[in-house]
Amino acid sequence: MNIEPAFLNILVIGFSVIGVLNLILIIYVMTRLRSLLKGGDGKSLENTINKHRSIIEELIDFRNKSVEYFKNIDRRIKEKVSSKQAIRFNPFQDGSVGGNNSFSVALVDEEGNGSVLSSLHTRERTNVFIKPVQSWKSQNDLSEEEKNSLGNNKK
Repeated sequence: MNIEPAFLNILVIGFSVIGVLNLILIIYVMTRLRSLLKGGDGKSLENTINKHRSIIEELIDFRNKSVEYFKNIDRRIKEKVSSKQAIRFNPFQDGSVGGNNSFSVALVDEEGNGSVLSSLHTRERTNVFIKPVQSWKSQNDLSEEEKNSLGNNKK
């Protein structure tokens, strides 16, 4: 196979032009890559990414701890006495025996668990009773005043 020298010259010049264009492209890409990898203070992009990854991990850890903390606070608040309504009454028909100094107080949490505290007052003495309450109900019979002190607090 016989190749003409003019065709060979054109082929060599064509490959040379392609090589020079590739070299220019490589130099352009390298320049862009160097500017991308340099931060404002000369740090590389990899260091910046690692720094941000560390910050994100700290934030995720802080969020998880905060969620647990607030769940604990929510649980503790629900267990605290949330109702303190007192009902005063006179259990006797005759107003001269004890007056309006008897009372019932419901001391329950948000779920209606706790106690009803009642006092029956006379001139001679005061009797105090406490009745346990679960889910707004008591196994003991409740007086109307005790039911009122408990019933007014239901959500």
